[in-house]
Parts: sequence; structure tokens; C-alpha cells
Amino acid sequence: MEASIAHRISAAVISFSLIMQSTFAWGQLRESSAAGIDIKAPQQTAEYIFRNTPRDNLIAIQLFGSVERPGLYYVPEDTDLMKLLILSGGVLNSAEMEEIIVRKSGKSWLGLEMKYIEQKSPQTYEVNVDSLLREAPALRPLRLEHQDFVYVPQKTSMISNDVSKVVTIGSVLLTAILTGLLINERSK
Repeated sequence: MEASIAHRISAAVISFSLIMQSTFAWGQLRESSAAGIDIKAPQQTAEYIFRNTPRDNLIAIQLFGSVERPGLYYVPEDTDLMKLLILSGGVLNSAEMEEIIVRKSGKSWLGLEMKYIEQKSPQTYEVNVDSLLREAPALRPLRLEHQDFVYVPQKTSMISNDVSKVVTIGSVLLTAILTGLLINERSK
């Protein structure tokens, strides 16, 4: 009889500690979400200089987002979008290749009538590099100019962070409850 009471007490203590632990974790997640904090490693940026010959005139292009080496690139005047992406070490697996944003500082790409480029504003374009590479590799290169800005966005996930947090906390709570019930059942 006394062993049964001891098992029940230990099951209750274990269940209570698991519930308290998950409640504490839930509170921390809510606080970080309320503060707008996503815990991620900071993206490292730098300056890179590429030239074919010492006489090359270099232009400055900003490249950010889901690339291996984001930063400020000093590249020859004839550099195009694809060459810049290659110089950056390539795109990350999380890159959204269908929505690369290019903000032109000088000449626009208005003369380029391509189904792979969508003009978002007078100087801003969205480039579907994925389709461009698959369907039209021999097209005219998308030349970049001094002070152009290129952003490679990250793919959006199917499940939001909030839903993922709720599912995680729910599974922890359910595990704690089921563990307590299992311990209680086995102690009988």
C-alpha cells in the first residue's frame, strides 16, 4: 500500500515538474515574441573587390539577403546579376530565387521586355532567376551599374513561427500529461 502511494506521489512530482518546465519555456517564448526578438545569428557583411585586370573601372553594388557572402561588392563595369551571385559564393538553400529584388540607381531595365523581370516601381525590379536560368540561359545579361542594390529574399515557411511555437508547447504539455498517466498506470 505504501509503495503505491509513493509511486503516485513520484508520478505527480514528475508530471508537475514537466508541466512547470514547459510553462517556463512558454513564458520565455512569449516574452521574446512580444519583444519582436527572433533568435538568429547576425548576418555578416563585408566589402569585396573583384577585378579582371588592374585597369578595370570598378562599380559598387550592394548585395544582401540569402547569399553566402553578403556585402558591398566592387566589381568591373560589365558585371551582370548572375556573375554577382556567383562572386558572392552563391545563394543559400533558403533563397527565394523567384523574387530577387534589384533596385537600379541609373539606367533602368525598361528596354528589356522579358517575362522573367517584373517592374515594381520606376527603378525597382523583381527577377525570377530560377525561370531565367532554366528557360532562357542565352538571353541578354542583366547588367548592373554603380550603386545598384540587390536583395535575395529568404523563402517563407509553410508554418509561421507562432504556429510552430504553439505546436511545440502543446506537444510538451501533452507529453508531460501522458507521462504522468503512464507512470500512474504502471504504479498500480
